[in-house]
Amino acid sequence: MKSILLSVTINDIFCFFLCAFAFSLPFSNYALSVSMFGMCACIIFNDTKEGIKWNFKIFNDLTLTHLHPVYISWIFIFLSVTLSYFWSTDQNRALQYIRDYTPFLVLPFTFSKQGKLNSYQIQLIAVSGILSMVVQLSLVLWNYKLNYQDLNLAMLKGQVIPTPGTHISFSLILALDILFLIYFLIHRKFLFNKSELIIYSILAVYFIFGLHILSVKSGILGFYFGLSLLLYMYFKQKNKSRWLLLLFPSLVILLVLMISFIPSLNSKFYFILWQIEEYKQGNYRFFSDIERWQSYEFAWRIIKENPILGTGIGDLSNETDKIYLKFLNSTDTNLAHNQFLYSWAYCGIFGLLSLIMLFYFSLIRPGLNRNMLSLGLLGLILTFMLVDCSFCKQISLCLSIFIFYISLQLDLSYYKSNE
Repeated sequence: MKSILLSVTINDIFCFFLCAFAFSLPFSNYALSVSMFGMCACIIFNDTKEGIKWNFKIFNDLTLTHLHPVYISWIFIFLSVTLSYFWSTDQNRALQYIRDYTPFLVLPFTFSKQGKLNSYQIQLIAVSGILSMVVQLSLVLWNYKLNYQDLNLAMLKGQVIPTPGTHISFSLILALDILFLIYFLIHRKFLFNKSELIIYSILAVYFIFGLHILSVKSGILGFYFGLSLLLYMYFKQKNKSRWLLLLFPSLVILLVLMISFIPSLNSKFYFILWQIEEYKQGNYRFFSDIERWQSYEFAWRIIKENPILGTGIGDLSNETDKIYLKFLNSTDTNLAHNQFLYSWAYCGIFGLLSLIMLFYFSLIRPGLNRNMLSLGLLGLILTFMLVDCSFCKQISLCLSIFIFYISLQLDLSYYKSNE
């Protein structure tokens, strides 16, 4: 027993909590918090010949000098929120947002301390999330089956199929898992036995149909964009450029077939067409897609009034209410469904520049090889941030962190050599 305990390393414990993090993403804020706490606790221990001991050099690990620029970008995002506290009128509300953004401060040091993940660990973490999604998606689809007619009718009115957490985050996590599965199938990666590839194939088909049944536009858009980038990089690396000519038409045909044969997606499609007709007649209130565009317009109005400092994160609701009341005489408001506009409007130009810095270092990565899955994941998270305020809720914030972190690990040169 003692020898087994001595063989366990801090990296093993960290990987366990990261698997728990991935498993919790689709459904549990509480489990996400516990797993983040477990990961962060790993920084106070070190591996020694006598087993795991206290890390007496912890303050040496809590320096910026060893952090990757992506991690430094996270810290800047946290600082942009924290600094806006000082010009927020509602400072109690600001403190709540600062607390919510704390993972951007503590996880960079945790991830940096643990170093690189190997190919096996990355796949183990991904499979943990996939197994969780199998259960959660099955429960969602079973509920859809039991309430088939009512839910299809509700979708014609713009409502959504109930999911754990927000429907946008859930669909994007599902899209993320599909990209993982496709990547494992392309490179024939498995954990224990080649027969896993058959299971991966079945799950990929199941998840793709599930994603289209949910009919969440953000998730579907993110999936197609991420898959396009993944396959683009694959064909480019394999010198099969002629296949790129078939890529876009094939994806369009797939989407058309899904719209034609899946009732829920068909209902969603006709709801979009109805919204467009209503908008042409001057009706635009209480329609989800049009109100999303409207949230961009009002966020831009807020930015023009506060281009440098923003409103202050504590005043985001009050200032948004004011702008809606001023131009629409209504307090039925929507925060900016775009993370770039959201950060600029409420945290100022520093918040926007922090996000731009994050994407710059995520996409450029000087000296590192570009992994095809990494590019697909960045396409997915970019879609998420363009159509939603992706840091507003804990699950969506954790999803964003998870995608950026796994993307960085995938792009490390040693992992590329193992493909």
